Amino acid sequence: MLEGQPMRACIHRGSKEIGGSCVEVISDGKRLLIDLGLPLDAIDNDKKYLPDIFGLDGSDASLLAIIISHPHLDHFGLLAHVRSSIPVIMGVNARRIFHDQLLNDLKLFRTRHTCL
Repeated sequence: MLEGQPMRACIHRGSKEIGGSCVEVISDGKRLLIDLGLPLDAIDNDKKYLPDIFGLDGSDASLLAIIISHPHLDHFGLLAHVRSSIPVIMGVNARRIFHDQLLNDLKLFRTRHTCL
């Protein structure tokens, strides 16, 4: 039996649009983020697109980690704006393709948005 408060989830982004996924899971005062994606309609990769989540600057120890569901820009694209001391977790296969995918997605992102 679980003690303490029940687990809660807060969908910060992704329930009313495609892309920019970000869900916060909270239990016993500890928090995990599932994805921190760049919205598909973003015109650039700017911190202005960060959801209003306390501790992304590393100032709150209750934010334990960010879990990336899969390596697509709309699920990890805002990681560059988060303090590097916050652990980022993803599966072994996702981690293996992450760097190549990141480079390809950023190249595509720049090309797509400079052509508008």
